[in-house]
Amino acid sequence: MVKEILFLEDTLIPMLDKFVLQMEQEVINKDFNAAESIRLQFKKDSKSLVDLISVFNDELTDLVITFAKISYTPITLINKEE
Repeated sequence: MVKEILFLEDTLIPMLDKFVLQMEQEVINKDFNAAESIRLQFKKDSKSLVDLISVFNDELTDLVITFAKISYTPITLINKEE
C-alpha cells in the first residue's frame, strides 16, 4: 500500500499538475486547438498509468470487501445514523 501511495505522490500528482497547468494556459489564451492537442497527448502518455491505477483500485476494492466481511458490516454508500 505504501508503494501505491508513493506512486500517487511521486508520479501521478505531478503529471496531473503539469497537464492542468498546460491546459489552463492554453484555455486562458483561447487556443482550444492547442488545449485539445495537450489533452490527447496526455491521454496517450497516461495509458500505462491508467492501467496501474486500475490495479490499485481493484486492490482497494478487495480490501473494502474483506474488511466488511470480517466486521460483518454491510457495504453502503452512506452511513445513516439513526
